[in-house]
Amino acid sequence: MHSPFHQPPPPLGALRHLCYRQPYPGLVDSVPAAREHFAKAAARGGLDSSVTEIALLCLSELATNAVVHARRRFIVTVSVRGMRQRSVRVEVHDTHEGAPAFPRSRDLALDYLAWLDGETSGRGLAMVAVMADRGGVEWGPNGKAVWFELRLDRPGAADSPAAEEGAATVTR
Repeated sequence: MHSPFHQPPPPLGALRHLCYRQPYPGLVDSVPAAREHFAKAAARGGLDSSVTEIALLCLSELATNAVVHARRRFIVTVSVRGMRQRSVRVEVHDTHEGAPAFPRSRDLALDYLAWLDGETSGRGLAMVAVMADRGGVEWGPNGKAVWFELRLDRPGAADSPAAEEGAATVTR
């Protein structure tokens, strides 16, 4: 029995079909292909349109970084996580050894974007840090995964996300 102050989580239903793992060649054409694949899976899975829109922007940034910096095959992994506070997690894996600079907080990302003042490159991860509820980099034996998470119960796209200080993580 749930208290009147706590609503049970909505059923996952078709969102389970949103989970997938898809490799892409390290080519410029792979970025729109990754976006299209995610958009179709999100529509099929019934993902909220405001969450889908933000996820597509963030995925574009991460996939573009994989193409531009790694210049090799990358893998997009999408999963739905959590029991009470559910989120969709998108990871872009590649084998490049370069260390991306993922901002440690939303405030630092906003400061960095203000400092860039009109520059057209070097802002992708900061934009992801601002738009996503959480994000970071995880290192493993076969490279790294740059990831972000969006809460499924997040406010609409016009509202600012409730990102916590220190929500980004870097794991080696």
